Amino acid sequence: MEDVTEQQHLLPAAVDHRAKHTPEKIYAALPKGDRLEDGFFDLTYTAFARAIDAAAWWLDSVLGAKSAKTKFDELATVPYVGPDDFRYGLFIHAAMKTGRKVMYPFPANTPEGLVRLLELSNSEVVLASVCHKHIWTEPLMLKPEIRLIEVPEICEFVHDKHVEPYLYERTMAEGIDDAQMLIQTSGTTSHPKPIVLNNRWTKEYLEDVALLGKRNGIILVPDMLRHLVRDPEARQSLKLYDWVGDHGFYMDYYSDDLYELCTKRQQNDPRHVPAIDVFHTRDLWRAAPGRGGFWMNAGRVDDFVKLSTMTKFNAIAIEQIVEANPIVAKCVIAGDSRKKAFILVEPSP
Repeated sequence: MEDVTEQQHLLPAAVDHRAKHTPEKIYAALPKGDRLEDGFFDLTYTAFARAIDAAAWWLDSVLGAKSAKTKFDELATVPYVGPDDFRYGLFIHAAMKTGRKVMYPFPANTPEGLVRLLELSNSEVVLASVCHKHIWTEPLMLKPEIRLIEVPEICEFVHDKHVEPYLYERTMAEGIDDAQMLIQTSGTTSHPKPIVLNNRWTKEYLEDVALLGKRNGIILVPDMLRHLVRDPEARQSLKLYDWVGDHGFYMDYYSDDLYELCTKRQQNDPRHVPAIDVFHTRDLWRAAPGRGGFWMNAGRVDDFVKLSTMTKFNAIAIEQIVEANPIVAKCVIAGDSRKKAFILVEPSP
């Protein structure tokens, strides 16, 4: 591919560009093991590009050779569920290189919700890490024609061995509206639906960042942020990050001292979402006492529980399963903003 500026590359080509021009630049620090005490190692862009190529060749080996199809509806969908690790980012690039689109459903979806996502995305195969294969057990009982493939551990992709480069020559002009990945709606009011994030969104984001100059940012789930703000040294480290984007979010009065988090549609929003001007998240908040501008989570309008780890699950579906047991009269599941959910059970008389 012609050596153009990084902003003119699609995502996989941008990584190859950095691997070529700044090979020792650090992409990320990855954990060496499951424990924090194991430490971290730096992953350079050279190693990142090599890992992407290794993952791309692996996808071809288990799914077949790269397709020449380019239209969004013709690209094969590859759903993946696994632990929150490097493979999530890796498969976005690898799928794009191999002419596929990866989908990341919530592991906490109901089996029916997962089946609906598979149907809407025309998926013929699903991927899972060894510790998450059970997520697909019930959905694949309902869709036995779909094949389950176990994904190798990270070390099978991140290593110092030689990997044949996997060429990716699609230009920005050709692939500006190509899908990068599929995520999903929350499924709070019905079965979840796929949402497409495409290259146009990423290009515009990178251009905005370029206009702002070099910035450091961080995204944390509430539980981790709660721990950091309680530590004086950690609070100081948070000051290194100097910008926060609101993306049109605002608090809309709900009742009493409760407010619902809403977001306004942004101009030229490329995501495939319903054509509405205001999206109601159905998350309820109340102002933190004595802390202007700070908010405390106060649950949801509906019965969809969101834990402090950002895990979401449909409490109603689980309650119905529990209440189907003859020894249970009624039960209630809750746990908004907590680490773990809890259940209150009323035994049958």
